[in-house]
Amino acid sequence: ERIVLLIDIVGSTDMAERLGPEKGMDLLIRFIFDACAIIRRHGGDILNYTGDGLVVLWPAKQASEALESVQALRKHTRESGDYYRNKFNEVPDFRAGIHAGTIVIGQIGEEKLFLGLSGDTVNTAARLEKMNKETGTNILISKAVADALPAAQQSQLQSLGQKEIRGKEEKIDVYTVAEAT
Repeated sequence: ERIVLLIDIVGSTDMAERLGPEKGMDLLIRFIFDACAIIRRHGGDILNYTGDGLVVLWPAKQASEALESVQALRKHTRESGDYYRNKFNEVPDFRAGIHAGTIVIGQIGEEKLFLGLSGDTVNTAARLEKMNKETGTNILISKAVADALPAAQQSQLQSLGQKEIRGKEEKIDVYTVAEAT
């Protein structure tokens, strides 16, 4: 049982095209470095990097830390805007999807080993991250995560109602963070 967070940089393809390969990679490296430092401070276990994003895990009882890490990263990115603008002429933005449930982790590969993550929980977190585009939000969390948050954090949530998740038969309750929209 784990909390699964997927983060993806918004518009990374366009950004890479504008910046060129070297500067685009430098921005990605810097953003991932910043994100990893913040996530680790909040107890997250960075499972892998997904091109321009991250897959992060927490024990099921640490929903609060998962949400706090995303909020801290949003704050850091805003506060570091001048640095990013001066160095890259771009300020990265990101979307996040957070879901909780059962996962399976396995070692994949023969020559280059990779920790793979599988299960409905992972798929739902990924769908939530992508759903941010259509809902005009930056952070989406499932009811499973919302229910695990303390009352103070629950009061920051805004319900978006039940949403269809591709690949799931039943709709799920989806929330965003009021400040993150």
